Amino acid sequence: MKILFSLFAITITFNINSLFAQDTEINWLTPEQLEAKVKEEPRKIFFDVYTDWCGWCKVMDKKTFSDPDVVEYVNENFYAVKLDAESQETFNFMGQQASGVGLARSFKVNSYPTIVFMDEKMTTIFPVPGFRKANEFMDVLKKLDEMKLGQNNPQQGSN
Repeated sequence: MKILFSLFAITITFNINSLFAQDTEINWLTPEQLEAKVKEEPRKIFFDVYTDWCGWCKVMDKKTFSDPDVVEYVNENFYAVKLDAESQETFNFMGQQASGVGLARSFKVNSYPTIVFMDEKMTTIFPVPGFRKANEFMDVLKKLDEMKLGQNNPQQGSN
């Protein structure tokens, strides 16, 4: 009976913890998954354009993209896509064959990391080049989320 009670208590504890657990990482999508998600539930988008050799990209992954506030805000308000700017691997994106190299070029990315923001219709809004601390990145996300297209660039004044 004690064993049965212990198992019951463990099960209840696990279920309660699961209810209150937050995501611990950003729900990264592939470019191919993105289109279906946007059609299902439109949201703004950002591409994390990175390279394997980029030290600041790794710092941004470790510090910014793992910050609990960033994770929660991104997962609730944006779709996030990782894009290796040197990948030759092809995928279907917006009805065409694309690669990381080609898409980074079309986004006019010149340095890494660069975050490229898109609206709900998958139209590029603007890129934000360089490393951003979690609080700086949150400022950009919130300003972008609040802005209406055609207003001032939300990255102005933050650096």
